[in-house]
This record gives sequence, C-alpha cells and structure tokens, in this order.
Amino acid sequence: MSSIAKIKVCGITRKEDAKAAVNLGVDFIGLNLYPLSPRVIAPDCISDLFMEIPRGKRVYINVLPSPAKLKKMLDIGFDYFQIHFDIDIPISNLITWSGIVGVEKLWLAPRIYPYKPFPRSILEYADTFILDGYSKNKYGGTGKPSNWKMYKDLQKLFPHKRWILSGGLNAGNIKDALIVTKAQYIDVNSGVESLPGVKDVRKLEEFIKNVR
Repeated sequence: MSSIAKIKVCGITRKEDAKAAVNLGVDFIGLNLYPLSPRVIAPDCISDLFMEIPRGKRVYINVLPSPAKLKKMLDIGFDYFQIHFDIDIPISNLITWSGIVGVEKLWLAPRIYPYKPFPRSILEYADTFILDGYSKNKYGGTGKPSNWKMYKDLQKLFPHKRWILSGGLNAGNIKDALIVTKAQYIDVNSGVESLPGVKDVRKLEEFIKNVR
C-alpha cells in the first residue's frame, strides 16, 4: 500500500466543502457540470468555488461535452478535464477532446459494462483514466465499487499512464482497496457525503487518515 496515494474529492458544490478539502491536503477537486447529476453546479458558481480551489487542483467533470463547452471551461481556468462516456462512442469524440485540452489534461472515464474488457484503443488519447463503478443509469457517482482486479492489471500493464481508482470508496474500505490495487490515485465522492453534493468533513477526515 502506498503512503502517498493522491486523493481527488469529486462533486464539490459548496465553498465551505472546497475550503475544507484544500485545508486537509486533497490533491484534486472535481466540479460537476453534468446537468443530470445530483451534484451539478451552475456555471455561475465556478468563479466562487475557484476562490477556494488553487490552480493545479481544479477538475472539470461532464458527460460528452461539446467542443465549444470544453473550450470555454479551458479558458475559465480548469486544470484537468474528466469526461464520462460510453465505450461505443465514435473515436472522433476522443480525438476532438484530446485536441482541445491536450493529452496531459484529459481524464477519460469510460462506462464499462460488467464483464467487458477495458477499451485499450482509447489509451493514446489521454494520460489519465478513471475506473468507476458501473450503473446503467448513471455516469460516475454510483456509489458502487469498480473492478479492482481490472484496475490492478491495467496499472501494471500500463504504468506510464495515470490510473485513478473510483467507485464506492469510503473510510471503511479504502485500506483494503489500497492493499489490493496498490492505487497511486483515488477518487472519493458519495463515501464522504451526508447528502449528494454536501460533504461531511468528519467522513473526509477519516478517509484521508486511512489513506495516509
């Protein structure tokens, strides 16, 4: 288990939660702009939240964003761009996203159906990939565990890429997750919440303590 696993907290909607996460040493903070997410924020809220989130930690999250929207978010000041999508989308989408923000800033989060392999054809378009729990009705934030074995295998096979373990992580299972996967990057969301979009600082503190 690594003692230096980097932590991303996803679905921040309130300034006080962003401030708490930064003060606790969280490495990345995700702001969700997907309209159908229970953690979606209005674009007008971005600047206020950025007041609490330093450069280098700001992650934009959406599902199949348009090129125009992605360019706008790049100009606003996001550092990384986490995009969720189904694995059967045209490859041209990935080419477009990668061309706009750059391979180093693009975080791809494919929705992988149970028992399906990871789509290795997408590896060339980003440096970072997120493995999340599957849901037929949601893109991320499912609260369900991802495939830890798949994560471990991919991290071993492609160590030059950044692999982020997500899906159903909380203070109670994060130690086991790190032991099994040897994850260097982890993503927590519902596991540190009292309500969708409302973070529980005590849960976040306990989670971070168990990671580090």
